[in-house]
Amino acid sequence: MQSISEHVTPHTPVLAGAASGALQLLRLTTAALGGERFYEAVTDALSGMARGLNVRRVSVGFVVRDRIRLEAISDTPDFSSRQPVARLLGAAMEETLTQGGALSWPSPDAALDTAAHESLARANERAAVESIPFLLGDRIVGVLLLESDTPLTPAQSSLLRDLALFVAPVLALRWRLDAPVAGRWAEALQPSGRALDQPRRGPRRRVLLGATVALTALGLAWPMSYQVVAPAQIEGATQRTIAAPIDGFIATVEVKPGTKVAQGALLFAFDDRDLRLEAEKWRGELAQLDKAYREAMANDSAAKIEVARHKFEQAQAALDLVQLQSQRTRVVAPYDGLILSGDLSQSVGAPVKRGQELAVFASEQSFRVVARVAEAAIDEIRPGQHGRVLFAGAATSPLEVRVVRVAPVATVFEGANVFEIEAELVAGAPAAVRAGVSGVARIDVERRAVGVVLWQDASRWLGALWWRLIG
Repeated sequence: MQSISEHVTPHTPVLAGAASGALQLLRLTTAALGGERFYEAVTDALSGMARGLNVRRVSVGFVVRDRIRLEAISDTPDFSSRQPVARLLGAAMEETLTQGGALSWPSPDAALDTAAHESLARANERAAVESIPFLLGDRIVGVLLLESDTPLTPAQSSLLRDLALFVAPVLALRWRLDAPVAGRWAEALQPSGRALDQPRRGPRRRVLLGATVALTALGLAWPMSYQVVAPAQIEGATQRTIAAPIDGFIATVEVKPGTKVAQGALLFAFDDRDLRLEAEKWRGELAQLDKAYREAMANDSAAKIEVARHKFEQAQAALDLVQLQSQRTRVVAPYDGLILSGDLSQSVGAPVKRGQELAVFASEQSFRVVARVAEAAIDEIRPGQHGRVLFAGAATSPLEVRVVRVAPVATVFEGANVFEIEAELVAGAPAAVRAGVSGVARIDVERRAVGVVLWQDASRWLGALWWRLIG
């Protein structure tokens, strides 16, 4: 078998006559460039080759995606790739491309594999079949194949090599130029053909492609636990808002967010100076009214006694109210717990209104998990579903949770509409987890195929995008 490098080395054509051979090559090149359509031009050129070589048939095939595709047959403008002769021609060309050099049958080298050439010759009762690959640049782009009723002469073989060197590349160029725009783009991105000395990778590529497709299909059909992922936070099962009991000014702040406090511990204190002065005023008023009441009793004046008694009772009630307000100037913890929010350490001396929130206080005896699920996934959540939550305080061990409640109304969280779901810790909270710790929750919905999950997510996103853009 001749190596492919022999076909790219310039040489003097070995013809019956050098001038007539050059003229014949020029005519065939002109035929390859002529014609409005590629298939008309290539058929005319191949028919001219068959007459010039004095053989029965000449065919050409081009490399497309590392495989040979039969493109034209001399004197046969219309043929089907499903015809038996087309399949035999394609197999013989594929055999030439695989071995990377010229092949012939009968072959002078018994070590060469020419089974496809032999099958083509016997099927069409030919005495000889010869094929030769041709190049564009440094890439094998096609195969030229001829069939003869008589054994080829040295002159015919030499002319075939000349045709592969001069005319066949012109056919390949014409084939590329007349390709559709999409085909030319693909050619620009990844040139067709096979580099010199490049081993055949078609079967390997097909095996890899088949394996990739099979693995992809298996992966898409593989069942997985479909989960809804949402940010989550630990909260106390009982949580209270500490509000200002009176109008006043903050005097002292004893706690900050994260502070653990015991029941009855002082949290905040209000400035009570005005209340103390008011209490002293009413105590003085009571002393005067008590004196007036005693004088009325001494004079035995019923009217004065009644008036003095009513004034005394009113003053006593006012004093009791001031004393009650004085007691409210000290805000204490209602039970053992943790301050979640409300840092007033920089607000000492600031005025507050009655009912204004001062802090959020939670019990540390029991906890709940609050997850904020996006509105697009809330339909998947049901009470009783299980899941896991990974918190910053227990980064190595997710905690098992169970959904107990789904909020019926959406709220806004970080600029998005979400629904709060409440879950309970199945096995209780470890010591590292406390109220206010945040993490990520994964709620198990059901087992679904990976492809189904991807399709649902994609269709939901595309549907929303379509509605926003088109309506």
